[in-house]
Amino acid sequence: MKKALFCLSLLGLSAFLLAPTAVLASPPAEPPDITLDETAIFDILLKAVNWILFFVVIVAAIMIIWAGFTFITASGDAEKAKKARSMLTYALIGLVVALAVRGLMSLVASFLGITDTSWLPW
Repeated sequence: MKKALFCLSLLGLSAFLLAPTAVLASPPAEPPDITLDETAIFDILLKAVNWILFFVVIVAAIMIIWAGFTFITASGDAEKAKKARSMLTYALIGLVVALAVRGLMSLVASFLGITDTSWLPW
């Protein structure tokens, strides 16, 4: 019984080790024709900027709400009020920078001659 089990396990192990050679014996596949022009690269960059802008807007909204809550609950504490003002300032600066990047994308598109403006928010 042990001899039969040993032979079966040896047969299974050899099949497991020799299986990749059957795959490697197949003829190589034709590589896909991938060409990237400036509009394809711009589309990839635009999708990345859209995702980043989405998250920046969400984080900025949360920071603005939190700054307002901190300012309201400061109740005369100058340190808390100063912290709330700086938090609100940083949130608005981040939002302005994110929207400026979106405007920069429009400027780059016009320089590259990309006329499809369906991605513009205005």
